[in-house]
Amino acid sequence: MAAPNSFTVFKDIAGGGYSEPTLGNLYSVEFGLPAITNYIPGFELDVQSWYNHMNYFSDGVSIPSRNITTGDIKNFGIGRKYATGQTENQLTISFMMTKSGWHRNFFEKWMQKIAPDSENRVGFYDDYTTDIYVRKWERGSNYLNHVKHGGVDYFSRMNKAVGIYQFTKCYPVNMGGLEFANDAGGVLKMNMLFNFERYRFTTKVQKPKDWTDDKVITENLDVAQALGLGTDTNTQFGI
Repeated sequence: MAAPNSFTVFKDIAGGGYSEPTLGNLYSVEFGLPAITNYIPGFELDVQSWYNHMNYFSDGVSIPSRNITTGDIKNFGIGRKYATGQTENQLTISFMMTKSGWHRNFFEKWMQKIAPDSENRVGFYDDYTTDIYVRKWERGSNYLNHVKHGGVDYFSRMNKAVGIYQFTKCYPVNMGGLEFANDAGGVLKMNMLFNFERYRFTTKVQKPKDWTDDKVITENLDVAQALGLGTDTNTQFGI
């Protein structure tokens, strides 16, 4: 028997944490180092600086849609459609520009090594592609950080990566333009468009207890894996 919707029931469902509506402003972006960075003249590779510029200055990420192509068939009567494959999509990342111009400088050099505009040749595919990870974080997870001070136990809830997107074999195909104007000051941003072979998504919260059962961080707990930071793709991503 059908029953009318109840706001109280919805509140109980959403308030349990597992089915709580998510926010779109807590994420991280991680780039693998393409082999081509070893051959970029004038570019000094510093892993920590690379991570900071790619992650902290990533102002926005547009996760691409997934579309299935179809064909038509009609023997008699009403026709029907059938699946034939998937269409290609692109990943868009917006970066805040720094006074040093790090992002513009790096992507200019990366794209020039892929397909230089002064020569009739291109780089090797495996050299200029890399993997990109986008992790969706949530506040107040079931993992507790334990600190003891003055004989008193203090617990604080940690953020947790609940959704992880892996984009394989990525490379930049379009670097957005920059606009300068004599008007009110604002942060300068640059959009980058990336091609990729495929992407996979997985969630680290697959059951209600993955969010509701409290766990205290200890020396015996694999913190990276627990918070969704493990690097083993077999445990993070489906086929």
